[in-house]
Amino acid sequence: MAVFRLILYLIVLSLIFIAVLFFFDQNSSKTGGQLIMLHIETFAVYAAVCILIALIVMLRWAFEAYTVYDGRLVHRRGIIFRKTETYSLQNMEEVSIQEGFIGRIMKHGTIVLHNPLLHTPVTLATITDPTIQADAIRSAIGMEMDNKIIPLPQ
Repeated sequence: MAVFRLILYLIVLSLIFIAVLFFFDQNSSKTGGQLIMLHIETFAVYAAVCILIALIVMLRWAFEAYTVYDGRLVHRRGIIFRKTETYSLQNMEEVSIQEGFIGRIMKHGTIVLHNPLLHTPVTLATITDPTIQADAIRSAIGMEMDNKIIPLPQ
């Protein structure tokens, strides 16, 4: 999801950049050389903002981790200030996966853990290979999926 958010930010910035250039072209009484310098300066600001946003999104993604051990799920995140959340996997009833069309193609999705003792489900966002990760969580909590084929009555 972080990748999609990054792409969305860059598209919005690109549209703003195009609108600014169009506005300056329409309302400019400058010569061609001055107008080109204005475009170069505007593009430099645009490129710097895009790089800054990309770095922030990538660093947030890189410093986020989910760990499953000893019947607990630990979520650690943060670049400067670390935040740790721990969830018990003891009473989990369901592990589900949410993937969109692009998420299935890019192998990214969200894993949702349903625990009747918690009022809200635990959501693990921006997970790479969510099917494999959900199977690992199921095996860690003892919720093995039966892959048995049951014949239909005739």
